[in-house]
Amino acid sequence: MSSQALQSLFSSLWTDYVAFNPGAKKIYDLILARERAIDPSVEALVNDHVALRTYDVAPIGLEAMSALFQKHGYEKRGDYVFDEKKLFAWHLEHEDTRLPKVFISQLETAKLSPLVQETARLAAKSIEPLETKKESFLWSRRKWKASHTTYQKLLAESEYAAWLYAFGFRSNHFTISFNHLKSFKDLRALGDFVKAAGFAFNTAGGETTVRWRFPLVTTSSRDAIHCPTGRSIRAS
Repeated sequence: MSSQALQSLFSSLWTDYVAFNPGAKKIYDLILARERAIDPSVEALVNDHVALRTYDVAPIGLEAMSALFQKHGYEKRGDYVFDEKKLFAWHLEHEDTRLPKVFISQLETAKLSPLVQETARLAAKSIEPLETKKESFLWSRRKWKASHTTYQKLLAESEYAAWLYAFGFRSNHFTISFNHLKSFKDLRALGDFVKAAGFAFNTAGGETTVRWRFPLVTTSSRDAIHCPTGRSIRAS
């Protein structure tokens, strides 16, 4: 698959993402306009990574999602265990460093309640196995009927399980590489800029938190972009 085709894949993910999270597009455009004021040649902000979520159930698990990137040149570069949240994850990278990293996590359903396991099976049954071979699976959204009552029960146990149940298969967040920005001296300045534009921040763990095992500092708005030493600004 050519770099142009992969860009099309990420464009489709982004289009779906901002359709339900328009604040992310507004933040992106504000930062891009500021960068262009300094350097008019800037065409787009650098996307550090994209994050996707799924369940550890066939045919929709981590390996199925990863295969859609691996067959086009992405390689697994690390795996991660999040014991508290009952998650297992991979991150993948392409030899073309202009392409974003991909972070895919799956919920370890056997470690959670029968309700979580039931909703995972429901999600798996809603997808035909052949559909998981197509890139469009990555933004296929929710194909099952959801109820607010079930969502609330899941949320009390696992935010991750509740999010998957409500939103289905789509990007959880996109990111902007802070290292490639020229108009901000540090993450605090960037955060102040975003807040001054009227966007609230997700303060869980503090406005600036450390994520994953490879160096990554993030600041996250409630509307969803992500900003790496590796630093990234995230909207999720």
